[in-house]
Amino acid sequence: MRAATVKGSLGSGTGTLVGSDLVLTSAHVIYSQENQLEASSITFFPGKSGPITPYGCAKVIDFYYPNAYKSDPYPSDNDWVILKLDRKIGDITGWLELKYFDNNDLRRVIHTVGYPGETLDEMYSCTGSITCIGNGLIAHNMDTTSGQSGSGIWHEISNNKYLLAIHQGGLDNRNNIATLWTDSKHQEYLNFLRKFGSINAVSPSVNSNNELPEDFNSSTYLSLNPDLLQAVATGTPEQQDSYAKFHYTKHGRGEGRKYR
Repeated sequence: MRAATVKGSLGSGTGTLVGSDLVLTSAHVIYSQENQLEASSITFFPGKSGPITPYGCAKVIDFYYPNAYKSDPYPSDNDWVILKLDRKIGDITGWLELKYFDNNDLRRVIHTVGYPGETLDEMYSCTGSITCIGNGLIAHNMDTTSGQSGSGIWHEISNNKYLLAIHQGGLDNRNNIATLWTDSKHQEYLNFLRKFGSINAVSPSVNSNNELPEDFNSSTYLSLNPDLLQAVATGTPEQQDSYAKFHYTKHGRGEGRKYR
């Protein structure tokens, strides 16, 4: 994701699709506390791999972040922003369900995917654990660096992935810090969506409502449906797998498409 102000580049970061045209990231990716400047142009490139952008890009047409973030010291539990895109690119890629949990329900094993500065726009994933929870934040021990700001942090329950936090940055030599998704943040999020007259963009992700058949195989589904395979031909195996599962549960079953 690239963000720029009227005075030049603000920088880059990572964002996660949480709806067909909604991206969640850190507020500091689009607002500079030091310069007191907001981004005037933001572009999102889902699944970018080096110079390859398998799904093209989308422009941000609106966004919301808590006003309190502008004066909050680091780390801040207000360091989050929801971005509204100009196209429903998530209908192609799929998205993660955004959900808040009681602290006791949080799975300690967590995962993140992002774009560290040293990988030159290559996606990097890692797994770790939550080391501390408090004040709307979590500390974690995953290996992250500059460029991964805004990376979604997720855990898995019954084979479903749920986004639970947004990576902010470093904390100390052993831990990093992230914004925990909470009930109050979710209400602010829904209020922003009502601005557009609907909250249907927060539909659950793959497998939340409709379970995949036990014998479903993504590669077979794509090979049996050449139009779908062509749509993600340049994607990575992980992107193709996510797309196949998303498409079948959202469209394919209702369209009567073959999967075996």
